[in-house]
Formats: sequence, C-alpha cells, structure tokens
Amino acid sequence: MTDNIPKIPTKPWFIRLGLYLILVALSFVLVWVSRSTRINNSQALINRDAKDTVLYVYENEPIEAAIAALDSVGYSFDANELLWVADMLGYRSQRPGRYELAKDLSYREVLTKLARGQQDPIRLTIYPGKYEQEIVADLDENFKFSAEEFLETANSISFLDSLGISRADLVAYLHPDTYEFYWTMSPRGLIQRLKSELENKVSDELVNEIKRRNISLSEVLTMASIIQGEALFRDEMPRISGLYWNRIRIGMPLQADPTVGYALGAKRRLFYSDYAVNHPYNTYKKSGLPPGPINNPTIKAIEAAVFPEKHEFIYMVANPEGRHVFSKDYASHQSAARKWRNYLNNR
Repeated sequence: MTDNIPKIPTKPWFIRLGLYLILVALSFVLVWVSRSTRINNSQALINRDAKDTVLYVYENEPIEAAIAALDSVGYSFDANELLWVADMLGYRSQRPGRYELAKDLSYREVLTKLARGQQDPIRLTIYPGKYEQEIVADLDENFKFSAEEFLETANSISFLDSLGISRADLVAYLHPDTYEFYWTMSPRGLIQRLKSELENKVSDELVNEIKRRNISLSEVLTMASIIQGEALFRDEMPRISGLYWNRIRIGMPLQADPTVGYALGAKRRLFYSDYAVNHPYNTYKKSGLPPGPINNPTIKAIEAAVFPEKHEFIYMVANPEGRHVFSKDYASHQSAARKWRNYLNNR
C-alpha cells in the first residue's frame, strides 16, 4: 500500500541553497538600509532654536562628551542612538576645534566633524596701526590660546631668534590683513604665518632700495609705523615719510605725536603736558628713531618709508579733516597752525 502514496517532489539542493542565500542577502540589505537610514538621517539632530550654531571643543575627550556638548548648544537627539552610530563608525573621541553646525544634522555629519577634527576656519581681520596690546586682546577673543600664552611665545627670545625678529620689532610683523585661521592654531604658528604674509608682500624693489639706502629693515618698520600712526589718508604717506626723513637728515627731533601716544599707552588728543613724558619712545625728548615700531603698519606705509617723497618740508599741521598742511619753515608752520586753531575755536 505504501508504494501507492504519491511522493512530494523536492527541489534540488542547489536551488534550496540559492533560495537560502537570497533570503540572507535580503535580510542583510534590510539591516543595512535600516542602519544607513539611522546613521544618515539628516534630521537626527535638530537645533531647538532652529538655527545654525558653533560648537567649541577645548580638549580631546571621549565621544560620550559630545552628548553634553551638543545639548549645550541647543540640539535635541537620541543620545543612545548617537553613541550606537559612533560605535558603528568606529569613533572613540572628539578632537579640539571650532565646528560650524547646521540647524539639522545627521549623526554621520556631526560625528565625523568632531572625531576627525574637521574644523571650520575663522575669518579674522587684523587692523593696521594697532598697538601690540590691542592686537593681543583681539587674538585672545578669537583663538583657543590665551593672551598670556601668546605673550609667553612673543617673549621667547630663542623662538624670535629662529625667525630673525627682535622683540621690539614683533608688533610690525603682526601684519594687517584679513585671514582665515583655525581656532586651534598655536601662537607660534600664528606669528610664523603673519611674518610670511608680510615677507611675501615685500618686493625685490623694496629690498634693493633698503640695501641701497643702507638702512635696516627694523628702521624701515619703525618709520612705517610712525607714518601709519600719523596718516589718515594713504596718499599723504610718502610726503609724511619725506618730512620725517628730512628731520633725521638735519638732526631735528622727529617730534612725532604717535610716538607720544604710544609712550602714554593711549590713543587720544594730546595735551601740552603729555609731551614731557619721560619715555624712550617720546620723540620730542629723544633724537632719531624710537627703539622699535609702535604699531603694525600696512605695506603702503612700508613702501612710503622706503620711497619717501623728495621735498624740503620739515613741519606739518593737521587740518580738521585729518589732512596735513606742510611747511618748509617755522613761520609758515605757525601761520598754518594759527589758521586751524582759529577755525576750531570759532566752531
């Protein structure tokens, strides 16, 4: 009887194996799609204020620290899922840096930035004619390093010697321009970068003229800084330069107001009593150039210091617009000064 029971046909083994592999592959694809969706979900992190923001990380920290950091700048997210994604991606820590974050983020986007240290640069303008302490205060606000750390580097004679810079000249190498920097840049790196920027702008023509005139770069930068402090208008720089070099040539004190302001540590209108300050940079009391630059001059001021206008002026007085009236003798200078004093008094 049993011989009459119909047999259920079975598929060959290789077909069964194929079906099994297809099921495994489908399962793998579904898992992969699910994980990829979670990892790359562009709205996994949402800023509660619906705005882009900036996150600062100060130290190398375990990736778990990202939870508190992201929460502190306003993001809502699933902390456990973030750590799961970090584990999937093999990220164990976050690196110091300044990170610009969009209002909506995927786990991959934020974790890749933090774990790989993919910082966003800062755009910083260093303005001309600034005292060193003004520049340092601005750097302190924009970089990870502190003012104290910058000054420690600035006072390292061995470091400055390696760059061929004297301590007195350093401020002139903090070259004015607009730059992109990384927030974690060191003071050494910053000084080296600014020095390179200045040197790249100094033409061969300038170098050759400095040699021809037998003056030092330090003297040029010092004169340029005084011109920068005096001139409100760039077109006056060569004429002001010629006036100061004329005074040096005839042995007359520079009598440059910007050096008195520097000696006082203040930028304001000067009073008669100010000119009596006993200071190496007071060019009313000390002959010749002061010991070093008083600020960070522009390349135009440096060019003016090297290529002064040729004339016989040795006096100047500023008019109410900030331009200058130049004179060859003291009587003419007094007349011009009286004119502007009367104008101001009448106002």
